[in-house]
Amino acid sequence: MSLINNDESSVILECFKRLDGKYRTYLDREGRWLGGSLINILVFPSVTDKEVREVQVKMEIFNMLPNDIKSDVSHIIQV
Repeated sequence: MSLINNDESSVILECFKRLDGKYRTYLDREGRWLGGSLINILVFPSVTDKEVREVQVKMEIFNMLPNDIKSDVSHIIQV
């Protein structure tokens, strides 16, 4: 999990877009269940939800990823 503001969310999104490019073959083949993007493993805080103030990783999905992808994601956001 990571504390976030709008600038940080833009950086995180950009990093995940780069990961999508890096792992395009995986996402197109074995990772189709991710809906085409690794961003789908994240839950972003809602403006209306005062209790959730940080980006959260869906751990049940994260744990199913190959180790190389988990390693890259862990460099972007604390898991």
